[in-house]
Amino acid sequence: MAISSNLQNAFVSRMTAQAAAELGQVHMLIQHTTLQEASQDTRNSPFSSGPEKIDTAAIYKLLKARGQNTDPTSEFVWKNAALPRVQMFMWLVVKGKILCRANLFRKHAVDSP
Repeated sequence: MAISSNLQNAFVSRMTAQAAAELGQVHMLIQHTTLQEASQDTRNSPFSSGPEKIDTAAIYKLLKARGQNTDPTSEFVWKNAALPRVQMFMWLVVKGKILCRANLFRKHAVDSP
């Protein structure tokens, strides 16, 4: 799909000059790429619980393994009575991953915070 479509339509219109240059490089690479028929892709992971299924419980247990320092922020976010979607939103807020104007400004996507 990426090879046959125009990649420009997949990005926001506020691209930085560096992003535009990198997109041009990617576009040049894609123009010189040819695909061949092959067997279906497979994904392998030590956390796989079956074909194309990830065992998220195993990943969570790994993250919560003994010996790690307890992060007070994660305790506050994950060990409360809020709905899981609210917990996830709060985790993104705490980690600065919400695309508010301040974060977009830091990433040079907008002109002012």
